[in-house]
Amino acid sequence: MVVQTGDFTEPVLQVCPIPRNVVAFLGGCHGGRPIYLLWKDGQEITVEVPGHNYYPEYDPSDPFADWKMIQKSMKTFAHYLEIIQMHLDQIRFGETNWAYLLPDKHGGFYIRQREKALIVVTCPLWATMIREDEIEFTVWGQPWDRRGIWKGQEVDILYAWTEVDFLHLDRAMYAYKALAGIDLAFEVYGHLINKDGIVIGLVSAAAKGRTVRPSDRSLIYHTVSTIQQHGFLYRGCITNQFLITPEGKVRLLELFSLVRYPRAKWKQLEKDADIWHWRELGDLFEELKTYDGIYGNCRFPPDRLTASSKNLQLIAPPPGPERPLGGLYLYPLPNFFEIFFIPFWDGFKLAPWVDTGRDGDQHTRRRAIAYGTGSPEGTDASSEPDIDDRPLTMSEISLYRTHRGIQRRTRLVFHPYRANRSRSGVLIYSSDETGDSGSHARIIEVSD
Repeated sequence: MVVQTGDFTEPVLQVCPIPRNVVAFLGGCHGGRPIYLLWKDGQEITVEVPGHNYYPEYDPSDPFADWKMIQKSMKTFAHYLEIIQMHLDQIRFGETNWAYLLPDKHGGFYIRQREKALIVVTCPLWATMIREDEIEFTVWGQPWDRRGIWKGQEVDILYAWTEVDFLHLDRAMYAYKALAGIDLAFEVYGHLINKDGIVIGLVSAAAKGRTVRPSDRSLIYHTVSTIQQHGFLYRGCITNQFLITPEGKVRLLELFSLVRYPRAKWKQLEKDADIWHWRELGDLFEELKTYDGIYGNCRFPPDRLTASSKNLQLIAPPPGPERPLGGLYLYPLPNFFEIFFIPFWDGFKLAPWVDTGRDGDQHTRRRAIAYGTGSPEGTDASSEPDIDDRPLTMSEISLYRTHRGIQRRTRLVFHPYRANRSRSGVLIYSSDETGDSGSHARIIEVSD
C-alpha cells in the first residue's frame, strides 16, 4: 500500500492475519466505563470493566485538569487490559457477545458473561443479508472500520460495535438510499447480520482510489454543491473524507457524516453549509496547498486504508500459571506501551525498530519485545526516564518538514468517530450492572 502518495489501490489482504488459538485486542474505549474488543478464531466479545468517575478527583479550575483526567483514564485502561489478559482462560468466545470483569470478595477479579441486547436499526432494509461468518475479516482500522473478503470480493465493512456505531450505521443506510441516484458512494453489497439475524453492519465494495489534491478543488466543490442541493450536509469536508477513484469519480468515505434536512429547513441548511461546507473546504484546500505532504493538517483517510498486518504485535507475558494462554495480540497498535506511556509489564524490554510514517520518512523507534527474546544493550525498560509527565493523547507521532521547519504530527488514540464534528454536546456512556438481560448501556447527551 503506497501510503505516502495517497494512493489506495492495492489488493485487500486475503487472509486474517491473527493466528488461530490466539486472542487479539482489536481496540476499545477508555473513560468512565472502559470497554475492550477481543477476537479469537473469528469470534468477538466485548469486555466491560468497572467504571470510574474521574471528575471529583481534579480541581476544575486547574487548566491541566482535563489532561490529568485523560492521563488517569488511559493508565486505568491499560491496567485493566493487563488484568483481562490474566483471565483469558475464563472467557468463552462464541457463547455471548458481552463479558464483565467484576471484583471478587478476595480483592481479585472474575469474568461473567451475558448476552447484551443490541440496538435495532430503523432504516428499511433493501440489500442482500450477509451473515457475519460469510466474511473473512482481514483488516481492522478501528473496531467499527474494517475490510475483508466476501465470496471472493474485496469489501469494506461499517461494523456497529457500540451504541454510537449503531446510530452511525442507521444514518449511513438512510443516506445511501437517499443519494443512490447521484453516484457518490461505493456500491453496497448487503446488510451484515449476526447469528440472531440482527443488522450489525453495512458491506460495500472496497474503497479504491487516491486522496484529494489541490487540483481537485473544482471537482470537490461541485460534488459538495450537489450534496447540498439534495438537502444534505456533509460533515466530512474539513477531515477530507473523500476519495477519487481511478475513473476520476468522487466517493464519500463517511456516509454517516451526511445529515439530511427536511425541505422546510433548507434555509437552515444554507446557514450551516456556510461553515460545514464552504468555510471548511476553503480551509482544507489552503492546507493542502500550504502544508508539506499530502494530508494537509493531518487530514488522514479512514484507518482501514492505512492499517497493516505489520502492526500485529504479540504481547507475551513472562511464563506463569496465572497467564496460561500466553498473552494478547495487539491490533492495530504496534507500540502499546509507548502509546499509553505506562511502565512496561513485567518481563518486557525495548528493542529498536524502523517505522515508516504516513509522510513516507523512516524513523527509528523502540518497541516492546516478548519476554526472554533478548534485547540490545541499553534498552531495558528500567533505564527509561520517568514518564509520568509525558502527554498521553498521542497514538502516532511522525516528523515532517514545512516552511515553518520541522513539525510533529500526532493522532489521538482510540478516536473512532474522527472529531471536528458538532460540539453541541458530549456523549457519556452509562451502564447498568449485569441484569438478567445483560447490561444495557445508554447514551446521555450533556450540553456544553
